[in-house]
Amino acid sequence: MILFNPFGAQTLRRCVAGNAHAAEIADYLVAQACEICRADVVSHVLDPDRGTLLETSRLLGGRIFTLGTAWMVTGHAAFRNRIIDEVQAAADFPNWNRQHFIDTAEMMTAVAIGYDWSKDVMTARQRGAVVDGIVRLGLHPGLGSLKGGSGWTTAGTNWTLVCSGGLVVAAALLRSERTPLCEEVLDLALPILQSGLEHFDAGGGWPEGATYGEYGARYAILAHEALAAAGLVQRQPQAMNGVSRHWRFQRAMVGPSGMVFNAGDSLATAQRSPVAGWFARRDGDREAAAWQWEISGKPHAFDLVWYNSPPEVKSVNGSPQRQIFDAGYAVLRQGRSYLAARSGRNSTNHAHLDLGSFVLEIDAQRIVCDLGRGDYTAADYFDPKGRFHHFPAQTRAHNVAFAQEQSLDAEARAIIDETEEARFAIEVSDPASPFRHLRAFQLAEDAAIVADLLIPRQALPPTVTWQCHTQLPAEVADDFVRFGGSAKGLCARLVSPSGQALTLAPVAADGQQSIPASRLAAVLPVPPEGLLVACLFSHDADWPDLAGLSGWLMRIAQDRWPDAAIAKREHADG
Repeated sequence: MILFNPFGAQTLRRCVAGNAHAAEIADYLVAQACEICRADVVSHVLDPDRGTLLETSRLLGGRIFTLGTAWMVTGHAAFRNRIIDEVQAAADFPNWNRQHFIDTAEMMTAVAIGYDWSKDVMTARQRGAVVDGIVRLGLHPGLGSLKGGSGWTTAGTNWTLVCSGGLVVAAALLRSERTPLCEEVLDLALPILQSGLEHFDAGGGWPEGATYGEYGARYAILAHEALAAAGLVQRQPQAMNGVSRHWRFQRAMVGPSGMVFNAGDSLATAQRSPVAGWFARRDGDREAAAWQWEISGKPHAFDLVWYNSPPEVKSVNGSPQRQIFDAGYAVLRQGRSYLAARSGRNSTNHAHLDLGSFVLEIDAQRIVCDLGRGDYTAADYFDPKGRFHHFPAQTRAHNVAFAQEQSLDAEARAIIDETEEARFAIEVSDPASPFRHLRAFQLAEDAAIVADLLIPRQALPPTVTWQCHTQLPAEVADDFVRFGGSAKGLCARLVSPSGQALTLAPVAADGQQSIPASRLAAVLPVPPEGLLVACLFSHDADWPDLAGLSGWLMRIAQDRWPDAAIAKREHADG
């Protein structure tokens, strides 16, 4: 039985009986299960805006996992019987929306796990109806996608993991009933799952960001567990190390404010990971166990399935001062200050044209924010030809120095200073850009510096716009911007050869309703030899020293661009 070995019920009950914290979670889950039993069973409802079945699939999954865990804890037959009602209802749907196959994958996973947990008390007719539903609405359409080479099979995105993972769960759990079909599905889906897992970097980073990395990891983990339950341990994916470290990436993306670095289409609000307990058990790190309970949000059924007692240690205490993820993210952390920046590729799924963009927190206040994702319901938001007509996905909606929109061919990589843990740089390489670009970041407990070195590629150098965004109250004071509200006393000042100060204006997206944020910006001339510009953030205009960071930036430039005039002169701009 998936997630519960033959002694699963006894193990859970002992845990709940001997641990007040576990008992509190169990009480919450049992109360939720009782609420489910009083509601109507799941019905086939498409999202009116997007035409997807995804919310229905997720509703069913949440119900199955809660009911199953509540049944294991209490032994109440009503919970197990309700699982039967729910999976029968889903198996009787006219379709699982195979056109948007991720809907099908989530539905198939929920029904297969519900079936696995309740089949022993089903009638033969009930078992046949549910198995037929999984085969007709899930496995057969999935086999068609696998053989036909649907886009998700080679995309290397969260879709790759969720879709292949859902097929593996269903095929593994139904293998004894429909062996030839399930073996064929496993033979085709497992290599795709394996290839998708290889996109996790060695530190657990995921190119699409925290929101989508957790989603993909969850279904890879369920596939891993389904294979174990089916006695197919030898067929479990070998590339699970990146997944097991993914909690470290999840933690790195959350600042002291509790907000996430919401690059691309990721969400700024921290989402509780249902599989945080699995990470802790797999990785064997006490900080992972702490992270399971530090994440905001209500407990999930899997928090009890993979229960770890909260240790006294705080997870963030062991978080490195600097973390660089090959997946395209770089982070600095100093006490209650935090800076995260985007590297990687603009062509990454769910990415915006935002290489070099960053968020900044000082005193656990998000000073510089990302404006967030675009409208998921827009017909062309996921169309490569239409996506970048949406303001939130454009370069000008981000915290960057730019002359024009970045291209989809742009890439960026992080550069570290081996002698100084509190800084890193990002080299943005864009064949469409009029300049070569290095951006460096430095963070202290109460201050930060963002410095840009821009060298023209053409005879007539362009102007460049330096900008960042904030959702805090702010006002221009002398030659700097002073933040208000809960960040009172924090200031930002631009340093450039032309001496231009930051302006402050509301953000408007092409005549649409104003976005609740302000833009700090300056349009700067770029001399033929190049431009060094920096923005300093500090308390009470007690500005940090720029010399060390600008000198390091110059040395990087000299290494990479020995022909550049700016790299040959003294860094007087600092």
